[in-house]
Amino acid sequence: MLFVAWRYCYPHSNPLLQAAAWVVPVIALLLVGAGILLRRVRLTQAVREGIFLPESRWKHRFSGHLTGAILAATEGTAITLGMCHFALHASDPELLLAAAIGICTLAAIARMRRIMAAELRPEFAIAASAWISAGISLFFCLPHFWMQQNILPPPAYLEAGSFMAVMNASLAELPARRDGIIEALSAMQLLEAAIHWMLKGMNGIWGVSVLLFIYNSAICLAVGRFFADVATTFHMVRLYR
Repeated sequence: MLFVAWRYCYPHSNPLLQAAAWVVPVIALLLVGAGILLRRVRLTQAVREGIFLPESRWKHRFSGHLTGAILAATEGTAITLGMCHFALHASDPELLLAAAIGICTLAAIARMRRIMAAELRPEFAIAASAWISAGISLFFCLPHFWMQQNILPPPAYLEAGSFMAVMNASLAELPARRDGIIEALSAMQLLEAAIHWMLKGMNGIWGVSVLLFIYNSAICLAVGRFFADVATTFHMVRLYR
């Protein structure tokens, strides 16, 4: 629902909707980043207890907060921007596919956590179930790729003709905004447009199709990671209580 709201708010020029369009990715980043940070801290602390003696003066230097913050910022930003770009241009079938990824990821993480809890410490059980459940999204790469090849119409900007014309036409499809988000979305838009342009001009070259498949895999993985990390955030917060 967060990104559905963002999809509606971001293209509008209304000041209130523009403000809401900034709030959504910030909330998403906090939800995802908090889970990554807390997970890294708890894993580092668990490993630390198995390495250092209780009286070690170096023990408390390895808290996991620095590496956790770096991972939360980098991975959280990448996942959030990937979700923003996907939500902005996704067709109805792709939105249904994303919903299916979310449902399967949440179901898998609930099931895997119960299985892991019987064998692992809580922090390891939560982390392992999150990683495995996010990987479930990769099984949706094939239907997504098939949809793009057989159901969904090719992007309209491909009709522009030459490579540079296609690049400019693809950028013209983005909202007329001037902020940090649009710069990141522009880079992703250009990458996607370049892949589609090569796929159209080099029909039959399997390497280009593989490139598109890899790009689609990254999209599906971002969707899966979003749901898995948000679920992890709420479970890690409860673990800290």
